Amino acid sequence: MKLENYTKDQIVYCVYSGFEHIVWDMINNGGRIDNTNDEFFENFKKALVYLDIDISSIEQMNASNVLSYTEEVFEVYRKFNQKYKNKQVFYDCDILGEMSAD
Repeated sequence: MKLENYTKDQIVYCVYSGFEHIVWDMINNGGRIDNTNDEFFENFKKALVYLDIDISSIEQMNASNVLSYTEEVFEVYRKFNQKYKNKQVFYDCDILGEMSAD
């Protein structure tokens, strides 16, 4: 993913969507992350770094271990939300590489 191909606002919107996807799956899919691959997590973390959000607590997070990062995800989200709380949110942004359901 080339972040320079997108505006900062687009990246913010997609990170919001990414957080929503991760949290929704944590809560509603019986502990299973649905339609998300390692590329999504790598792009998600790159986008957070690009937006100057510290990801040290979730740096090793991927599709197979994300459920063990619940507290850390919410903490990173809190920091992200504080910094970008005045941005309008568009849902279902797919630039992070989320796999579509077939």
